Amino acid sequence: MKKIIATMVTVLTIILALGGCAEEEKEYSRDGYYLKLAEEAGSADEVYTIIDEYKTKNDETELPIFLEELAEVNDVSQTALICSDEYRNADILIRILKNPKWINMDHYQVREIIRNAICQTDLTESEEMEIAKLDERTYHEGLLQRANVSCEALCYVASKDTTALNLDYFGYRDLFTNQVLEREWSMEEKEELLDTENSTIKKALLAS
Repeated sequence: MKKIIATMVTVLTIILALGGCAEEEKEYSRDGYYLKLAEEAGSADEVYTIIDEYKTKNDETELPIFLEELAEVNDVSQTALICSDEYRNADILIRILKNPKWINMDHYQVREIIRNAICQTDLTESEEMEIAKLDERTYHEGLLQRANVSCEALCYVASKDTTALNLDYFGYRDLFTNQVLEREWSMEEKEELLDTENSTIKKALLAS
C-alpha cells in the first residue's frame, strides 16, 4: 500500500511539474516570441508589423504590457515606439529615457527624436520633473521646447545648480526668452523663475 501511495505521489508531482512547464512555455510563446522577433527587427516599420501581428493574436488589454516589454528590447524598438503617436505615452517615454539603448546618445538624429518625443507627449508636471531629474542635456532641451512646460520643470532646467545645459549658449537663451514672453505666468511663478538666478530669464521678465 505504501508503495502504491508513493508511486501516486511521484506521478502527481511529475504531472504538476509538466503543467508548470507548459504554462511557462505558453507565457514565453505569447510575448517572448514577439520580443524575439523584435530583437531581429531592422527598422521601425518591422517593429510596427510585429505589434500589429501581436494585436491580432492577443487580447487588447495585454498590449500595454507588451509595449512596456518592447521598450526594453533595443534601439530599433525604442525608436519605433518613441516616434509613434499611437504607441508612445508618458509611461513608455519615461521607461525609454531611463534605459536608452542607443549607442550614441549624442547623434543628432537620436537627439532630435528624443526632443520631439518629449515635446509631443502629454506629460503631467510630476512626469516632466521625473524626466528633468534624469539630468541629460537632450532631455532638458526637449523640456525647454515644450509649449506648456510647467514652471517647476522650467526652473529646474534654468537653474545653474541643476541644469544640464550651457546657459550661455545663444540658442538656449532664445528658448528661455520665448518661454517667459510667450506665456502667462502668475506672480508666484515669476518669483520662482527669478529664484533660478538665470540672467536671461531676469531680462525677459523685465521686458514682459
